[in-house]
Amino acid sequence: MKKETLSQIISQIDEKYIDEATMFEKKSAKHSHGVKWGVIAACLVLFIGIGFAATAFVIEAREYKTAISFFEENGLSAEGLSRKEVKAVYRDITTKSFTYGKTAEVLKQVITGWEIEQVEPTPEELAALWDRNLWMKSISQNGIDYRVDYEYVLDEKLGYEVLEKSVLECYGDGKKLWSAEFTDIYVEGYAYTKDVTAVWGSSEIYSSSDTLYGWIALVDNTGKVMWQQRLNHGFKIENVSSILKNTDGTWSVISRGDLKYICLSCYDSDGKELSFHETEVGNFGIRNVARLGDGYIVQLWNQSSGDTALLYKMNQEGTLTDSFSYETDNCDYYITDMVEFEGNVYLSAYAVPKQHDEGGRHELANVLDYVFS
Repeated sequence: MKKETLSQIISQIDEKYIDEATMFEKKSAKHSHGVKWGVIAACLVLFIGIGFAATAFVIEAREYKTAISFFEENGLSAEGLSRKEVKAVYRDITTKSFTYGKTAEVLKQVITGWEIEQVEPTPEELAALWDRNLWMKSISQNGIDYRVDYEYVLDEKLGYEVLEKSVLECYGDGKKLWSAEFTDIYVEGYAYTKDVTAVWGSSEIYSSSDTLYGWIALVDNTGKVMWQQRLNHGFKIENVSSILKNTDGTWSVISRGDLKYICLSCYDSDGKELSFHETEVGNFGIRNVARLGDGYIVQLWNQSSGDTALLYKMNQEGTLTDSFSYETDNCDYYITDMVEFEGNVYLSAYAVPKQHDEGGRHELANVLDYVFS
């Protein structure tokens, strides 16, 4: 049954019953035992109407309370919205529809860094904004955490948007401590130390003829960029993989050059390059790096060749001295992270059964073959 208003319910009562109910008091003295069943029916309908109205009110209040709680939990503002609009925005987001007009206004108030140029943004754009809002809420409430925003501007000569700057924000126990901006640089990684944050990334390129440079920088605990340095080692493409602080105050930078060299460069506390060494290893990506004694341990990665847990030792000059990997006859190991602590290196990894005839479906080939066989 629809949630009708009390007035709508009353309007549906037959007029003769209402008239009869009106005259009931006058006739009651003479006909105290002659109450017609039609009058009783009219009263019952009236009470039923009141019951439905009360139920509808409780349901509406409960839904509104749920919607307001959702707004508060996600940092959304209900200012200027009616109760009906608050509930509509709540349903629009939770059902992932993103088609209600007020939803865009609510999201744009709380989510900064993205600009919606259309008067009526598409559902896909609103969904992306909401995903970003959830990502913001995922910032750790304990310890140090970071997030990066990228801002773009229209280049009239090129005819499309280009990177204007990256904005790195640092949070401590869930509260924003500082932010730093890097013009024309994609921030791709960062490493926290007690006094500074090491940051690395790459330049933006617009065609295959452009050179992609790696960049490194140090930021102090107020967000001030102490120094910023571009890597220029003669490569067409150089990507920084990690920055590690040395005990003497210098910084070691592990990078990959032209998709086949692993490189170690060393910088002093002011950003001046002190040394550089490159070693050709072939088409391997650099997945993880950690300190190992006076040198380093580096994980190289090439899934197409089955090298998913390949580790190299590198001395402090950048020379690879040894290699080893983890594997068994029936399992492939995947190293996801590693860290040095008090002279020991700890690996985080998982294992999956060896796959046969993968066809690009790494880790899942056997499962898919079983499901569809």
